This record gives sequence, structure tokens and C-alpha cells, in this order.
Amino acid sequence: MLVISQEATMKQITFLFRFGFIVTLMKKLLLFLILLCLWPVWAGATTYYVSNSGRDSSNGTSTSTPWQTIAHVNAQTFKPGDSILFQAGGTWREQLTVHSSGSAGSPITFGGYGSGALPVIDAQFTRNYAVYAASQSYVTLNGLDMRNGATVSYGTVTFYQPSGASQTGITVENCNVNGGTTYGINVWRTNNITISNNTVSNIQGIYGSIRVSGDSTSRSGVSVTNNTVHDSVFGIATVDYDSVTISGNTVYNIHQYGINHNAQNRSTSNLIISGNEVYDTPLATSGAYSEIGYGGVGSYTATGVSVHDNYLHDSVKAGSQIDGVCLMSDVGSSTALSPARIYNNHFRNCQGGCVEIMGGPSGNVGTEVYYNVMSGCGVGGVGTTQRATVGLGGGATLALIYNNSSYGPYSGIRLVSYSTAIAKNNIIAEASHTNVYQETGSTVTSDYNDYSADGAAMFSLNGTGYNFSGWKTNSSHDTHSVNSNPLFTNGSGVYSLAADFTLQAGSPAIWAGVNVRLTTDYAGNQVHNPPSFGAYEYGETVPAAPQSLRIGGQ
Repeated sequence: MLVISQEATMKQITFLFRFGFIVTLMKKLLLFLILLCLWPVWAGATTYYVSNSGRDSSNGTSTSTPWQTIAHVNAQTFKPGDSILFQAGGTWREQLTVHSSGSAGSPITFGGYGSGALPVIDAQFTRNYAVYAASQSYVTLNGLDMRNGATVSYGTVTFYQPSGASQTGITVENCNVNGGTTYGINVWRTNNITISNNTVSNIQGIYGSIRVSGDSTSRSGVSVTNNTVHDSVFGIATVDYDSVTISGNTVYNIHQYGINHNAQNRSTSNLIISGNEVYDTPLATSGAYSEIGYGGVGSYTATGVSVHDNYLHDSVKAGSQIDGVCLMSDVGSSTALSPARIYNNHFRNCQGGCVEIMGGPSGNVGTEVYYNVMSGCGVGGVGTTQRATVGLGGGATLALIYNNSSYGPYSGIRLVSYSTAIAKNNIIAEASHTNVYQETGSTVTSDYNDYSADGAAMFSLNGTGYNFSGWKTNSSHDTHSVNSNPLFTNGSGVYSLAADFTLQAGSPAIWAGVNVRLTTDYAGNQVHNPPSFGAYEYGETVPAAPQSLRIGGQ
């Protein structure tokens, strides 16, 4: 039997006590070291004030001792967490050049203080920039009015990083940017960018009032939200970035693209364009972009694209081909553009067409277009390549076109250049040219649709026109489709929001569809099994239209 003496037990207790004391002491020392590392961030952060009535000889650390000029601000070195605030109502006709970087959680912030109009930094078209930063990270602009940059290469507000750089954490929010030769807000080669709640206007450059540009290096994390962009040549553009969100913006009176995502140097992924209103694009009376460009939303060579809950309207110009949404796999791309989803959007008066899906060397595979409301697609445009509710070309394949409501299009569904699609549960009402156009080499597998218009050539198959009966016989499609008035609740207001594409009792579209595994309709209501044709399930309450939307032309 093992016997432990009282002396040995006391030694063990003493050891454990001392060991516990040492552990506790080490924990306190570690906490002290952490606090010591953070002390420069917490204790060193200073707020500086700048006023037209200040003096550069002052210390700048209070509203009663502000600095006066941006030239003096430019000469300073700031620490993470510092804020440099300009007095509201003041104007500085200088260029603000940022030389310092913040850190994660402690950006250097340039903003305003006091009540009244936002402080103005005006480059007067005599300086390249109102605000310029090169190779800085964690910088925030908040509540400034920046104007009239003269640079022909960058923008009124420019954050520039050299090729291969790894800067991060740029934020521009609650600002006005007015006037510029090339760009309004321009951020180059930076990760984790937030551009939010700004108004950008009167920008004359052809590549973006708000533009975020990368290069062949992988970069990600762009959020462009709740901005208003208007009366400019180009709207919002992102280039060569992954994980991009463009949401809640209002873009209008634009001469070229409203919203555009492009891949010039690399294929990109994970793009969300949602909840935007884009209208009155383009306005130009001449020029290549306005003639063949895409007025509402465009994406080139991106995978994982989601375009939803947008209101795209009045993309018009006499004799133009301007789309609501265009998705394209660019020439030379090594990556197929797939999958992409276009759903729950409202299109109205898009002269070139509502949705265009184009392929490329690797194609555009499996794009889904469903539960959209569309009116006036392609009406007033020129040519016949686009001008459709949904048009496919350039080898776009396996598109799924389900449960869309379209009234008064030039063409309903149009396939050219060796494209393929499956179309089910759609309503195409009162098309003026063709309900379905299938060019030689392309194939549309269509069934369970309602086409209200008929005539000798309302359906085109490999260059030959047919009426509805002849189309069914010669194409072997649309066996379960109907050629009837869908009885929209209010189709007469098709070109305004007065239109109501819900179904009246007795509509031939009610529960006449086939299950395509979609669960909610355009209004977010549960889908019946079998579903109704069109974007609205029958018998459900439709939520009121958003009150924040400006209705162009009304």
C-alpha cells in the first residue's frame, strides 16, 4: 500500500499554488503586451480640424485652433485612426493628396464637421484631382464634396495602386462628386473597396462615373451600394474583380452603359447586381457606344452572375439597339460564362431588347431567366439581331427561360448563331414581329407557354414563317402551349407602372404550366403545383410597388 506523507502532500500543494501563480502572472503579462501593441492605435489617434478661417501655424487639434489650407494637410504624416475634418460650408480650391495609411479597424478618415453644406474640395479643372492617393490602405472619405478633376487618365477622386500591389480597405461614403474629365470616383488595384451613399454627376469620361479597376492579379471585395449616378457619359463600372456587389443604386440620364462589369485581363466570378434602378440610358445622339452598346446592365466574362430585383426602364434612343441586361462571354475568353441567373427584374421600354445572352469561344452555358416582368422589349429599335424579350446568340447554350411575363415585345424569344434554350411557362402577349424566332443551327425547346398574337409568320423556323398551328407541326414544340389572351389584370398600362400583369379569373394561364422546380414567383409568393404561366402565381396578394422608385416619363 502506497503511503503519502503529510510533508509530501504539503510540498505538492505548495508547488501547485506557485505554478498557478506563475500561470496567472504570464496571462497578465500577455494581456499587457497586447495592450502595449494597441496603444499607439488607441492613444495616438488624433482629430484635426481645417477651416477657411484657420491658421496653418495652429495645432489643428480643436475647432478653435484649426488649420487653414490643404497644402498644410498634405505636408503632414498621419497615424492609423486619425481624422482630418473640414468645416461645413467651406471651399478649398486645392488638391488633397493622401500620403499616409491607416490600419484594419483604424482607417485615416477625411470628412467634415459642423452644420451646413458639405465642405468642398474643387480642382477647378486646373488640377488633375480633387483627392488623390497612391499606394495607401485603409483610407476613408466621408461627407465631402469633391469637384472638377482635370486628369484625362484617372478621376476627380482617385486611389491608385501600382501593378502587383496589395493595398486594401478604401471607403468613399456620403460624398458628392460633381464634374470630371474622365472618372468621378476611380479606385485601382485595391482589395476590399466600399463605395456607398454617394451622388456622382456630370462626369464626361467614357469608362465610368464610378469605376473600380483591377488587372491580371486576383483581387476581390467590391461593394458599390446606394449611390446616385446621373447626367454623365457612363454609370458604374467594375473591371477584373471577383466578389462584386452592385446594389441599391439609382443610375439615370446616362449616355452609354448604366451598370457594367467587365473582364479585360482575367475571368472573374461572383457578381451580384440587385435592387438597382437604371433608366434614361443612353442619351447620346451619335457614337459607336450609343449605337451598339447596352443601356441597362451588362456583364462580360464572369461566372456566378446574379442579376435580380432591378427596375430597368427607358433605355431608349431613336434607332438604337439598347438592352436592359446583356451577358456576354468575351472573345478570347478561356472560361465559359456560367451559371448566371436573371430573375425578378422589371423591364420596361428597352429598345434593343430586355435580356440578351451572348456566347464566345467557350460559350455561355446554363443561364437562367425566370420570373421577370417585361414590357415594350425591342419596340422602336433597329435591326433584328436583338430586340427581343430574351435573345440568345454567339453560341450561348442551354439557357432556361421560365415563367416570364412579356407584353408588347418586338420578338418574344429569339435564337441566332447556334444557340440553344428551353422555354416553359412564359406569357408572350401581343408581340409585333415574332413570338419565337429560331435561326438555322439554333434550337429552342418550348412548351407550356401562352402566345396571344398569331399570324402567318408569327413563328419563324429556319427562315420559314408559320402561324401557331404550323409552328407546332413543323417544330414539334409547344404541344401544351396555348394561343390565347392571358387576361392580365391591366395590360392597357403596359408602358407604365400602371400595368398589372397578375391574372384575372378565367385566364387560360392559371395553373396550366409544368413544374420547373421554382418555388416563389415575382412577388415572392409560393408557386402552385402545377404553376401558372407568367411571372405571377394566380390567387396571391401582390405587395405594393416600392415607393422610392422614380418613374421616368410620368
